[in-house]
Formats: sequence, structure tokens, C-alpha cells
Amino acid sequence: MKLSSIFNQLKIAFNYFGFTIVWFCCAFSAKNENFLLAIIPTTIYIIIHLQIVSKKKVVELKLISLSLFLGIIVDSLLSWLGIVKYAGSWENFPNLSPIWILCMWIGFASQIFHSLKFLRGRFLLIGFYGILAPLAYIGGEKIQAVQVSAGMANMVIISALWVISLVILFKFAECLNKR
Repeated sequence: MKLSSIFNQLKIAFNYFGFTIVWFCCAFSAKNENFLLAIIPTTIYIIIHLQIVSKKKVVELKLISLSLFLGIIVDSLLSWLGIVKYAGSWENFPNLSPIWILCMWIGFASQIFHSLKFLRGRFLLIGFYGILAPLAYIGGEKIQAVQVSAGMANMVIISALWVISLVILFKFAECLNKR
């Protein structure tokens, strides 16, 4: 095995495990209402990611920006509809996506060109991952970061929003990659 291949595998492992750590830090920051537990690890992870893992920093920052925008829309909508209630919501804007959720969206986007690159162009598989999105919310519920309203219709709405979001993110990544 070539050294460059080993280095690429290490970058993908960092990308995957780095985001996993960010996810848990974000969820626990909500539970503890200490948003620095989300902001600091996310910032450190993204800085290291952009310096070591990413070859196209500007392209990734564009994708991260779109993901942040989608996070504001999707999770604010889920809150506004009463499907999800977030721990650590904004006091004056209780239905606006909290910082820790937005940090998760930022971290997630960093995976699209790396540990999730196997999904590129496979929109049925991307859709399948979107359908599984309620599991992440249920996981967040187990650690008291969110409360998800019961009901199959709510799970379908979460899945549908995530399918749409993932397709948009991967399609945008595909467009950025062609430039």
C-alpha cells in the first residue's frame, strides 16, 4: 500500500471520527446548555479539517455555508411545526435553530467530499440516508438534547426534509466539483 493511500485513509478516518465527536459535543452542549461545548469543538474540527483534509477549501466553505442555511430552514421549521423541541433554544427566538444544531450541520457538510463521498451520484442511497434521519433525532432525544413529538407523520416529515436537504447538498457538491 502506498504512503499516499494510507494518508488518504487517515484523512477520511479523521473526517468521520471528527464529525462523530462534534455530534456528541453538540448534543451534550444542548443538554448542559453550554454552547461553547458545541462551538469550540466544531471550530477546532473545521479548522483542522480545512488545513489537513480538504484540498478545495473555498469549495468546502461554500458547501458548509449552504448546509448552514439548510440547517436554519429545516430545524427551525421542525421546531415551528412542533415536531421537535430543542434543548438550549434561543430565549427570544424559541423556534430558530439553536447554535448547537447549526454546528452539527456545519460538521455534517464537511463529510460530503470525504467520508461520505461514496454517496456522490447515488441519489437513491442518499434518499435512503435521509429516510433514516429520524434516528439521529431519536438519538438526540435519548441524551435529552431534543424532544421529538410522537407519530409516524412527524417521522415522515423529518425524513422528507432530510431527503430534500441531502439531495440539495450532494447535488450542489457535484456542481461545485465540476468547476
